[in-house]
Amino acid sequence: MNTTRIWYRALDECGYDLNGNTKILPMGLTPWVRSKNALSKFFFLWPFLMILAAIWILSNMVVFVAIPLMLLIVYALQWMAQQVANHGPPEYRILQKTPYLSGVFAGSLFWVGFRYAFYLLPVTYSSSPIANLLFTLFFSLTTYFYYCAMSEDPGFVPKMGSRNQERAVVTELFEQWRFDEENFCVSCMIRKPLRSKHCKRCGRCVAKHDQ
Repeated sequence: MNTTRIWYRALDECGYDLNGNTKILPMGLTPWVRSKNALSKFFFLWPFLMILAAIWILSNMVVFVAIPLMLLIVYALQWMAQQVANHGPPEYRILQKTPYLSGVFAGSLFWVGFRYAFYLLPVTYSSSPIANLLFTLFFSLTTYFYYCAMSEDPGFVPKMGSRNQERAVVTELFEQWRFDEENFCVSCMIRKPLRSKHCKRCGRCVAKHDQ
């Protein structure tokens, strides 16, 4: 049936070799790569290193050497991150579904604040107080709203309080001929509002999960 290739790919995605044995990574990295908590921290912090390397190269080398070298280094670091993702749990195989992009913004924010606090502010605080005050204000607001976007409730659909409520909702949908995946989430056991979607990463239905 020509399913050998699919079988081998499934083994690889689940972390097994062609003989069904668990893949062992060098330097004892296997438990770290298999850990979702460790991988989340890695993908969030990895862009900090990438941004630092890119900025350092562009700041300390002549432009016709810095640009191609920076692109090469960033590509190499990106490739390393993708290799880690390929050996991690299935939900981490796509970088866009990891904290990687959040780390890009956080890394940019961190290095801007670091450079400002230790290099610009000491030499401009007396000559440009208003500009420094405005920058500090907007930087603080950006950090605050970023933190809120990362930590606040995105709009989870509340779950039912009891089995009887779930049974009543299922019965109502059956009577209306609307018991399907568009109107009911079998994972959360709730009626799905319009534009809502079940988030596989957080395991909850989000009320306005527009793509």
